[in-house]
Amino acid sequence: MRGGGFTTRYRNSLRSLLVVLACLAAVALITAGVLYWSLFTGGSDEIDPRFQVEGLDPNAAIGTLPGAPSREQSPGEGMFAYRIDATPHFQADGTGNIQLQNPAFNEYLMVLEIANEKNQVIYRSGFLAPNQYLEQIQLKEALSVGQYDYTAYINAVDPETLLYVDALTCPLSLTVD
Repeated sequence: MRGGGFTTRYRNSLRSLLVVLACLAAVALITAGVLYWSLFTGGSDEIDPRFQVEGLDPNAAIGTLPGAPSREQSPGEGMFAYRIDATPHFQADGTGNIQLQNPAFNEYLMVLEIANEKNQVIYRSGFLAPNQYLEQIQLKEALSVGQYDYTAYINAVDPETLLYVDALTCPLSLTVD
């Protein structure tokens, strides 16, 4: 009888150990999944505290621009990237889709300025934090129906000093319907 009791206790201990190991494995998989989602998919629905500055654009949405890849990689250390529609369509009242994104991996705030060949600015955004985007904007003035050549100045702004670090340019071909 003694041997049978030992075997039963040994089996119960082995079962308990297997249950504990299975629970630990499940917790590890869930933790790894959450970590992967937050690090590689821009999965946060909040703005990093270091980018929460006065002057954030109130029209900016948090997350990945609809239709954009959810797992973009940084072009490199210290590099600044953006996404914008280079051929946006606008209504005669000045509203249009610009599809501008400050990717989650950027280390700078972003400000968009759209200007004509005479450097007259027809649009200026507030700050966009990394992991924010603008789908629609309202130009300062209405435009007549037609096609216009403008330049988008995508300005990188230091989040601590709020000083401009650099500006990238992108030619825009605006169509007004």
